[in-house]
Amino acid sequence: MTSILKATNLRKQYGNNSTTFTALDSVNIDVETGEFIGIMGPSGAGKSTLLNALSTIDLPTSGDIEIDGANIVTMKEQQLSQFRREKLGFIFQDYNLLDTLTISENIALPLTLSKVKAADILTRVEEVAKMLDIESLLGKFPNQVSGGQKQRAAVARAMITKPALIFADEPTGALDSKNAQSLLQRLQYLHQEEQATIMMVTHDAQAASFSERILFIKDGVISHELTKGAQSQNQFFKAILATMEALGEESEHAV
Repeated sequence: MTSILKATNLRKQYGNNSTTFTALDSVNIDVETGEFIGIMGPSGAGKSTLLNALSTIDLPTSGDIEIDGANIVTMKEQQLSQFRREKLGFIFQDYNLLDTLTISENIALPLTLSKVKAADILTRVEEVAKMLDIESLLGKFPNQVSGGQKQRAAVARAMITKPALIFADEPTGALDSKNAQSLLQRLQYLHQEEQATIMMVTHDAQAASFSERILFIKDGVISHELTKGAQSQNQFFKAILATMEALGEESEHAV
């Protein structure tokens, strides 16, 4: 396996010399192609800061980040914008779909912005819609579908460019338990059958159990790592809860 993402001595500081806050402190991460990584930690631990830095949304104060062989820290904004469009997929808690576009048009947006031929866009939209079982929704608008269906459309939009890496920030946060379970199963399918590389931030142990490796972050550093290995999902879930308890963390499902 080859590394798709490699972060070295990653630091993120806010403020000035007199009031400096270190959100990330010499973080090192190596993600192989095809992995499904979970990132967990208490509120304020640095989860979102880490995801923002790795996903090009925010620049680190120092350190290097290589994604698919390119050092994103050295890129200019125009290069970053193109890199984001072509290499990265994003899934947000609040879907970020455009209400004035159909589900099909929302999914197609990254390819439309890249000026891909209309026929090729249509083919790819149909492919990802079939993967996520939303073919019947393509002609509808976001306000005509459920929250779970919106999130699956958001996943399809993230997959449309066949990205090197997908970042998911609390993707089940706005969903009920049934829709959350369905979405996580779809992400697991994309990971296992489409070899998608996924990095997911979550505070939920049940959601994290769908991944195969979890990085626990606390006070801006990777404090612990947990690997699923040969464990069943239920065994992994229990191991996550035990690790969270040992680290003094809480989860919605840690009861």
